Amino acid sequence: MKILHTSDWHLGQQLFEYDRSEEQQDFLRQLCHWVATEQPDALIVSGDVFHYCSPSAAAQRLYTDALVEFHETCPSMQIIITAGNHDSSSKLEINRNLWKYAGVTVVGFIRRDEAGQVDLERHIVEVKNGCGELKGYVIALPHVYPQNFPALDEEVPREERQSHFIQTLLNFHPTLAEPCEGT
Repeated sequence: MKILHTSDWHLGQQLFEYDRSEEQQDFLRQLCHWVATEQPDALIVSGDVFHYCSPSAAAQRLYTDALVEFHETCPSMQIIITAGNHDSSSKLEINRNLWKYAGVTVVGFIRRDEAGQVDLERHIVEVKNGCGELKGYVIALPHVYPQNFPALDEEVPREERQSHFIQTLLNFHPTLAEPCEGT
């Protein structure tokens, strides 16, 4: 599985009074070039898509246009985006259902179902190739401070919740717990 990993785009950031939109556009053009060249199975954006939790319309347009261009450049590539500490998790997820049509998975927060149980399945993203064959999995976790991870087991101390949550995700799907070839 070929993965192109990025993070910390900070779209909309201004450095003092300097508008960085031109260099941000250049970065996204370069990233699109790498998508075209490498044809990865997945593009992962690990948080801080935006610099402000209430991004400007221009920053949102830059984000939307880039994702559409990435999808058009490599339609079989899955795009997986997780919220960072600068992002508004709920705003990042506003168009989550719509983005699915362009092969984009957005995980802004850890969601609970009606019964109050954590929806673990939404954090396990299948990555498939252009023929629809399973290539692997990505565990998509948004930014959560270690002590704020949900308690999946009341016996687990607060300081161990993060590692327990991740291990639970790995154990949740049998294929994730299998060792890789050659290890």
